[in-house]
Amino acid sequence: MPTLKEQLKQRLRDNDPAYRYYKSIFNLVSDLIALSDGERIIDANSRFTSFFARAGEDVFAPDFVLSRHFEPIDKYGYVYEGYEGKRWFEHVLSNQKEHYRVGIVAEDKLHSFNIALAALEPVEGIYVITMTDITEMIGYKNSLEEGLRNSVEDKREAEFLLRQYDYAMNVSNLVSRSDPDGNLTYVNDAFCAVLGYDREELIGENVLVLCPPDVPDSRKKGSCCDTWRVTSSFCR
Repeated sequence: MPTLKEQLKQRLRDNDPAYRYYKSIFNLVSDLIALSDGERIIDANSRFTSFFARAGEDVFAPDFVLSRHFEPIDKYGYVYEGYEGKRWFEHVLSNQKEHYRVGIVAEDKLHSFNIALAALEPVEGIYVITMTDITEMIGYKNSLEEGLRNSVEDKREAEFLLRQYDYAMNVSNLVSRSDPDGNLTYVNDAFCAVLGYDREELIGENVLVLCPPDVPDSRKKGSCCDTWRVTSSFCR
C-alpha cells in the first residue's frame, strides 16, 4: 500500500481536481513556495521554478537538490547543508522561534531569502518551504551602513587633519591672543620659547612687558607694537 507521501506525489502528478484550487492560489503568491522532503522538490509555484530556471536549473529534475544551492555564508541567521552538524531543514525545524536566511546565486548575483519551513500534515516527511526574497532590502541596509561608516570616517579624518593643522601652526608660528586692552589671553609654546617666558608669566600681562627695559617709556608703546606685529599673530 502506498504511503501518504507517495499518494500525494501521485495526486499531484495526476493533477487531481482536489488540488487545482490550491494550485491556483499557490501560483498567485509572490514568495517562492515548494513542497519538498527537504531536498527533492515535489511541487513548486511558478515563482520558485522561474527563479531556479534563471540559475539554469530544473527543480523537478531527478538530480536537483535544493541545499546544494545554499551558499555557506558565515553570518548570523544563514543556514546551509551541514550547518552546526545538521541537515539544514532539521536545524530550522528544531528552532522554529528563530528566523533563518539562505543565500543562493543566480545570474552571477547573490540573492538572500528569508526561509521558513512547516510540516505538511498529515503527510510525514513533506514540508512546505517558503522563501521571501530580501535581496534589495539587504542591499539598501548595506548602503545605509556604508554611508554611515563613510560619514563617520570622513568626520574622523577631518578632525585628524584639523588637529594636525593646529599642531603644525602651533610649532611653526608665534601665536598669541590678547583682549582689546592689550592683555595677553593666550600664547603658544613657540611664543614662550622664543621670548623666554613661561606661559603663566605672560597670561594676563600687557604686551608692553615684552619691551626691553632700556626702551624709554615714550617709545615703549610704538616699539612694542612693531615687535608684536612681527613676532606674533595679534588676535583680538
